[in-house]
Amino acid sequence: DVTGNVDPDVDRLLQTVLRTHFADSTVLTVTNDVATLQACDQVAVMVRGCIVEFDRPATLMQSNTAFRALVEASAAMQLQDP
Repeated sequence: DVTGNVDPDVDRLLQTVLRTHFADSTVLTVTNDVATLQACDQVAVMVRGCIVEFDRPATLMQSNTAFRALVEASAAMQLQDP
């Protein structure tokens, strides 16, 4: 995730450039940023180097999945930030 150490404005710009210039391409994104993950067409969730889930983010949010747990944990952490 190249955007891990940039401010939110630069992150938005990079995401826009990727989505615009690579709209007809397959883009493999490795990130732990939940907002980036939720904007993807499909998500592969890995645990200890093995894919344990693979589907659309909205589908993974509909049941008790590792992806849903990650999203919920991220939301809880954001609520705790001052």
